[in-house]
Order: sequence, then structure tokens, then C-alpha cells
Amino acid sequence: MTNRILHHCVFIDECRYNIWTAKSHGRARIGERAYRQALGQHGRNITITMAVSPTVDLVHYTAQVGGINAQLFTGFLGQARRQLNPDEPVYLIYDEALAHHNAVNPAANTELKMLPACSPFPIRGQQAISALKPAIKADISSPAVQQELNDQEEARWQGIPLGDYRQQILLRAG
Repeated sequence: MTNRILHHCVFIDECRYNIWTAKSHGRARIGERAYRQALGQHGRNITITMAVSPTVDLVHYTAQVGGINAQLFTGFLGQARRQLNPDEPVYLIYDEALAHHNAVNPAANTELKMLPACSPFPIRGQQAISALKPAIKADISSPAVQQELNDQEEARWQGIPLGDYRQQILLRAG
């Protein structure tokens, strides 16, 4: 008897974080953490949603300002499913986040599977996000990116607030 994959498993997870602050090396009082402000103000959270497969690696991702709700999650499931062979049976596996409840099956040959709350199996998406977050923060901490993000004259020329200009730059990269 041979072992083979009967269904293609795609793991889905998202993370929210505020890119405007970052931990850094520095001095702090005993018992306190050292923080470095990346820019002069706090921006809104960025949510990155990823679909990761053991056979295809990154299937699909989105980056957006703000959180995710059930409607956005269902749309993401459809977009992720369209990236895969429609004739291949696929399991879309995700955690029990509130936005994931009542998700709609996006296509034929697709099954939605929600992991239990205390599942001992880490989702591959969580592992990918764990590697992605420090890389993004390191990239936006570079002096060139910081200068572009803080370009008030360009934001004024485009006629948009500086915060919107920054979000436009960050989402353009994603």
C-alpha cells in the first residue's frame, strides 16, 4: 500500500499588527521594554491574511488596513480557492477566530475545516506569519523607507493626509 495525499490542505491565518511601532535595541529602565517609534504617530492596524499549502507554499495573501470580518474572510476564501486547480479536492483549514464563523464554501471540491480551540497542530499560516512580521518591520525601519513614509510634501501634492499616504505606500508593496 502506498501513501498519498487524498486532499490538498490549505492553511489560512491572519495577523493584525501596528507597523508604526517596533521593538528595538536601546536603553530602558529596569523592568521596562525599550520601544522605538518608527514614525511620529500611531497608524491603524494592518491585517495580513495568508493561505499557505505544504505543496504550493504561499497560495494567496491580502494586506488591508483595519480588521477582517466574515464577509471579507469569505471573499478571501474564494480568492484563495481560485488560485488552485478547480478539479482538485481541497480542504481550507483555519482557526476559530470570530470572523471565521459562518464562512461560506467558495467552490465545488472544497471543504471548510475549522480547527478546535486548543488544537495541538500549529497552522502553517501562523508559522509563515511568524517569519513575515519581523521581515516587514525590518524593511520599513530602513532609512530609505522611513524617508518615503514621512514625505509630507508628496502627500500634500497628492492631496491626501499623511496617514493615508503612508497606508497607500505600505499596501502598494503588498
